[in-house]
Amino acid sequence: MKVEFSKKAENQFNKLDIRIQEKIIIVIDKFIKGEKVDIIKLRGYEDLFRVRVGVYRFTLKKISSDLWITTFIGKRENFYD
Repeated sequence: MKVEFSKKAENQFNKLDIRIQEKIIIVIDKFIKGEKVDIIKLRGYEDLFRVRVGVYRFTLKKISSDLWITTFIGKRENFYD
């Protein structure tokens, strides 16, 4: 399984504090390994999921069974707009 960042998500990720970046990378690694992470399917979308990392959220879009794209990273208050 592979997780990639969209350009927008990559820019958002690079603006985060290094500690938050590390936490997000750890959660993505757990997801890739099949370990449990706080992930839910977003209502109204067939292939879009939300992953929680503390007060931050990021979306994963399922492209295929082996490819996921991170499309958005942000704080909870900005996430559900």
